[in-house]
Amino acid sequence: GPEADIIGYRVYWSNDKTTEFTQLVGDVIPGINYVDSIKVQTLNEEIYYRIAAVDHKYNHSELSEILTLKKPDLVPPADPLIFDYHVDETSVEFKWYPSVSNDLEKQEVWRQANDSEWEKYGNGTAKTDTAFKDNVVQKGETYRYKIVCYDDAGNTSESQVLNVTVVDNGQKQVDITATVTFKKNT
Repeated sequence: GPEADIIGYRVYWSNDKTTEFTQLVGDVIPGINYVDSIKVQTLNEEIYYRIAAVDHKYNHSELSEILTLKKPDLVPPADPLIFDYHVDETSVEFKWYPSVSNDLEKQEVWRQANDSEWEKYGNGTAKTDTAFKDNVVQKGETYRYKIVCYDDAGNTSESQVLNVTVVDNGQKQVDITATVTFKKNT
């Protein structure tokens, strides 16, 4: 503030801007700089601060506007959960519960065929999708699927792996060859 009798400031903080703010330290902080250390592995993504100027008679100014700071997001989104699947000779279909994290950005279906590398299947899915059908499968082959979720800070989480073998009911396409012998009108 511009007043000549300011001796310092009191700094207040909160995890929720709609609740009462708590004073950070008991003393008046001289100067105009203050460094705070916070826990970043919490579920709320923002922290809020306000300050009040204090004069030499310990009169306090009105609280400042709320300063909102985004915390570094180190907490991955909640894991999605595959809960149902169906396999037949031509497809694999499964359903999942998506991540319940508020900061979920996107989710992707990943597939591994036999013992090959994991590959992202298609262009990803919308963050509200809950089902997937793979029509590019071969009978008797084993496939693994998982859902990978990303939050707005790039943190990831994965579902459990769904491991299925495509149905092969034993009906084989067989080439039949025959030999014909001609004997007197038969």
